[in-house]
Amino acid sequence: MITLGETVRIECTIKDFEDNLIDPESHEIKIYDPNGTLVATYNSATRQSQGVYTLDFTIPEDGQVGLWKIVWKITKDSYIGKEEVKFYVEKA
Repeated sequence: MITLGETVRIECTIKDFEDNLIDPESHEIKIYDPNGTLVATYNSATRQSQGVYTLDFTIPEDGQVGLWKIVWKITKDSYIGKEEVKFYVEKA
């Protein structure tokens, strides 16, 4: 259960078409609240190992209860990859 005011760790594993772990040239991470409002944008993440990145995000205590969305976009050479993940936030 994720609650308002809690810090969540978001992890992204990045692989090429041959299933090899790769490091992207850039990140664009956007976090949206249940109303679809953009709450935060990040252009970097913490590299844990090749192809594995994390981002810590604190849900605002006065944020919205409901289904939040993360859109994580990366670029590598001429390739652009995008992943969307949703998670539910409840009151504490």
